[in-house]
Amino acid sequence: MAKKSSARALLQAELEQQNEALRYSQNVAEGALERFAALFSSVPLALLVVDENSLVLESNAQALAHFRPQERDPPLNFLFPLVLPAHLQRVIEALQDAREHGNSKVEGVIFASGAEATLTADLHIARIENPLDDLANFICAVVNQGPLLTQIAQRETLESQLRESQKMQAIGTLAGGIAHDFNNILGAILGNVELARQDAGVESAAQVSLLEIDKAARRARDLVSQILTFSRKEPLTRSAINLAGVVRETVRLAKVGLPPAIELDFVDCPQPVAVVADATQVQQALLNLCTNGAQAIGNARGKISIMLAVDAGQVRLAVSDTGCGMDAATQQRVFEPFFTTKPTGQGTGLGLSVVHGIMRAHEGSVSVQSKPGQGSVFTLNFPAAPATAVAAPGQTQTIDVDGQGHHVMYVDDDQALAFLVKRALSRRGYTVSTFTDPQLARQALRAQPEAFDLLVTDYNMPGFSGIELLREAKTIRPDLPVALASGYVTAEIEHSALAEGASALIRKPNGVDELVEVVQRLITLPVVPGHQLDKALA
Repeated sequence: MAKKSSARALLQAELEQQNEALRYSQNVAEGALERFAALFSSVPLALLVVDENSLVLESNAQALAHFRPQERDPPLNFLFPLVLPAHLQRVIEALQDAREHGNSKVEGVIFASGAEATLTADLHIARIENPLDDLANFICAVVNQGPLLTQIAQRETLESQLRESQKMQAIGTLAGGIAHDFNNILGAILGNVELARQDAGVESAAQVSLLEIDKAARRARDLVSQILTFSRKEPLTRSAINLAGVVRETVRLAKVGLPPAIELDFVDCPQPVAVVADATQVQQALLNLCTNGAQAIGNARGKISIMLAVDAGQVRLAVSDTGCGMDAATQQRVFEPFFTTKPTGQGTGLGLSVVHGIMRAHEGSVSVQSKPGQGSVFTLNFPAAPATAVAAPGQTQTIDVDGQGHHVMYVDDDQALAFLVKRALSRRGYTVSTFTDPQLARQALRAQPEAFDLLVTDYNMPGFSGIELLREAKTIRPDLPVALASGYVTAEIEHSALAEGASALIRKPNGVDELVEVVQRLITLPVVPGHQLDKALA
């Protein structure tokens, strides 16, 4: 009897242990089920549990957001009706493949997203065990390609913008180099024309032809100046300017690049119109508007008109064209960077956004009025400045030039410029030693350091730059005035010249009289150690 009681107690203990293990397993299973349910419902991925007939057994919140975005959309009952007909057979085959092999994938399926939209996604399918039914069950993950496609499009846009930026930078570098050489050529032309006019005499019939050559060369010089403005990045330098004079100069430049069928008209202002602005930036904005107007007119005959007016402390500069015009939607986006209505390859979408940026930097604004088929009017609004702020023409003080007893060393690798400078300065009494090889100039200076009163050197020379020659000259003779000449003066050049002790920067090409005055000023002004670069002579 005791043995039976002991056996029952042992059996009871085993049953309790089994029940405990069963309860533990049940708790674990319930916990796992709860965790799966929480993961299934909250994962940021559209998940569906379907059978082989595409009946939707379970769906999570993301799936409902994809396939039933509106309350009025049809219920999410079956997968196949959500697939567009062109992609349905691929999905059916993918389910069959998953039933046989456990998983499958089909890419680029287009689904109906509610009653009105679609969504492109990859469908990942995995078979799950279904002991309660003969029908196979599958868990389907719908990976929306929309964000990925957006990222790809954004990346392609950024890559395109980067390529465009690199192209513009390369063009700018090339333009700077070409413009430097052109400046040397134009400097020689302008200088020799000036000497020829002096030789011909006031009454000579050749004066008319020489004057026309001078005008053409100066127009070319202004064009090169525009190229250099494009090719370099400089901070905004605002000062009081006569806007009417800037517009007249810009109109002259713009006419060169317009098609013959397009007329450019400027309603001039008889009195000075003063604004505080960067003249180069204003020219750039105005040229961009003229170019935009010409593109709007296209191959047809048309007209671009520029009007300047002052009203209640505001200066208005209006540029109108007889082009194709714009609708309201285009006008809202016209100043956005990289927005363009032109075909691919015919516009960067930067011209008008640059105008907008220039006007913001000038504490002004730009507006547009347009209608399809009726042309456009762009208006630049500047705060007016007192008319007295603009210096009257002819206020520059000239100085008497007498080069007798003064010796100038001029160094430039351009033979024509070296020859011109020697002729021009010699006529004013200077003794001039010219060198096209900076190494030979250094040797001459080292051999006779006290023989020279001024050194003028080109900045950009092969093998030995003007900065290096300036440094050598200051080592040989610290009190010798040295001027750097360049047709491509950047902020970096200016800073390096100042650091090395240059007395002035001479911008090429300048006229013979300007060069002679600069030389006279540098020789007569005392050289003070640690002096600042004389920008007035630049």
